[in-house]
Formats: sequence, structure tokens, C-alpha cells
Amino acid sequence: MRTRRNKGFILFIVVAILPLMALAIIVLLTMERTMAHESTTALLEARARNLIASASAWLLHNAPTSEDLHVLEQTSLSDLCIPNGHLQIEVADTSSDSKSFRIIVECSKGKMTVRRTTILTFPPDENTGLKPAATQPGKT
Repeated sequence: MRTRRNKGFILFIVVAILPLMALAIIVLLTMERTMAHESTTALLEARARNLIASASAWLLHNAPTSEDLHVLEQTSLSDLCIPNGHLQIEVADTSSDSKSFRIIVECSKGKMTVRRTTILTFPPDENTGLKPAATQPGKT
């Protein structure tokens, strides 16, 4: 006796599994796109924080006057391996009691750009000159 083989079974399995695989690929691609966006955002935020910290440390160490600051008004950061990054330091307020500097950082990658502005205030100190009072990070 011959056994009859059902030839349509394999075709049915293929037709049923292909849409499920396509759905799984769509879900994975959506998750990958979201993760890529979040990682790029985290990278740009970290670069901006590091640049603000570096500029703050430079200001703390050098305590420049407004005459010395004209050199740092606009700096391209491609020499520091930060492509599409800009650092700008401005004198925000110079009063007899304190000095304030505005640190403006811009980092970009592709179509994404992160801009951060921080105000750094130095009150006068009798012993060591200028010391930082507080930083006020702000988003622009």
C-alpha cells in the first residue's frame, strides 16, 4: 500500500510563518532605530557636559579678565576630536563683587544638535583670588 503524502503542508507552514517573521523584523527595526536615537542623544549630552566641565576648569584655573577672553570667544573643537562642536565663553556680568561667565556649548551629529548654556559665577576671595560660587545649567 502506498502512503499518500500531503504536499500542501509545507506550503501552508511557509505561508503561515513568513508574515510572523516579517512582523518580528519590523518590531526589531523599530527598536533599533529608537536605540540608535537614544545612544546618539546620550553621546551628545555627554560631550556637552564634558565641554562645560572643561571650560569651567579652564576658567577656574586661569581666571581671565575680559581682555584675555577675546581669544576664546568662538572655538572650533575639531582639533579635540569633537567634530561639529563649538564652545563659546562670554563675559556675562562684571561687577565689583563677582564675575560671571556664560559658557555656550553646541555639539551635533547628523541632524541632531545639542546646545547647552551654563552661567559660572566667581565671587572674590581674599586669599586665592577668584573661586566658583555656583553653576546654573540651562537648556537652550
